[in-house]
Amino acid sequence: MTKTLTEQWKNGELGFGYYYIDFGIGGVPMLFNGLEFYCERTQKPNAIKTILAPVPSYDEYKQLVSKTEQLVQKMHILEKRLEIATKALKRIDPPNINFEDYNDRAIALWEIAHNALTKIGGIK
Repeated sequence: MTKTLTEQWKNGELGFGYYYIDFGIGGVPMLFNGLEFYCERTQKPNAIKTILAPVPSYDEYKQLVSKTEQLVQKMHILEKRLEIATKALKRIDPPNINFEDYNDRAIALWEIAHNALTKIGGIK
């Protein structure tokens, strides 16, 4: 099992770098030199509750921002597709369609579903 950053720090295994530290007030970025943490305000080591995560480099940050933007775009597409599918399902709802012939009803339902799937496939 992988040790948490807090466990690594307590065992003297945490590497040099900047980390987000929680003193019970949220994440505060601090530099760890391999022995102790430095920050603008004095905090005693026993005041550290959790070492949350390493502070990403600028390049890592830009990659995270780019991935987030891509995920937001994908989510927007999925929301549009869900909206189209929901409208199609409401139209397919049997009480809303009155057909005497089963075959006519099946063809109409197929057309509704086919048109919705075509719209969904066209969303980019």
